[in-house]
Amino acid sequence: MKRGFEAAANHACCKGFTVGRTLFASASRDWLAGRIDDARLVERVAQNYAELIKAWRQLRQAQPQMLSHTEEA
Repeated sequence: MKRGFEAAANHACCKGFTVGRTLFASASRDWLAGRIDDARLVERVAQNYAELIKAWRQLRQAQPQMLSHTEEA
């Protein structure tokens, strides 16, 4: 997912991201198998989300000049 951010981060029309299974799939498998408890599930999902937010922000800040949607066309 982070690699996809690299392509999107320099386009002004891309304002953020949304995610799904990327955040919770692995943690959910461990939780359903009884390897982790509820608190650890929440912690892992939150860590995954925080990591993606950090990556997105770093890539957006690293762009020297973002392309506007009119320049992209």
